[in-house]
Amino acid sequence: MGRKEFEGKITDSAGKPQLFASLVEAINLLENNGWEMFDHSITLKGRGFLYRYYFRKKES
Repeated sequence: MGRKEFEGKITDSAGKPQLFASLVEAINLLENNGWEMFDHSITLKGRGFLYRYYFRKKES
């Protein structure tokens, strides 16, 4: 099973990037708009960590 990766910003209907006060706020927006988080990963990058969250469209 292949997986498409998309690294980008979440935008509104006018294409304006959305800003979030927290990660939970962004996850809630996606969950409330037909997406579900199915996986995540944490990778050591330099002196910090890179967090990735994977979403897919919810099945109807």
